[in-house]
Amino acid sequence: MSVLKLYSLFFTIFSLYLILQASTAKAASSDNYNNVKNEFNKSNESVNVKSVQIDPVANTRLEYADASLADISSHMAERRKTVQDKNKNNSRADIEHSASI
Repeated sequence: MSVLKLYSLFFTIFSLYLILQASTAKAASSDNYNNVKNEFNKSNESVNVKSVQIDPVANTRLEYADASLADISSHMAERRKTVQDKNKNNSRADIEHSASI
């Protein structure tokens, strides 16, 4: 009989321990999520360190210091548009040149 009571006591304590661990892990997970979310939001506000962005369309290195990410992305979009327009004009010139031959 005492073995059964001992087993029951052990099982109860172990169950409470697991419940406590699960609730603590959930709270820690929530805190980590909020911390990461806050850091991400801060990083979107501005880039304080000089960073180098590679623009795959323009195939150029763009350097920025203390610029917001929105400024960087809009500048990159302008560069892409410029390069695409330039490529379009070059292909038209090639077509016109080959047509004139």
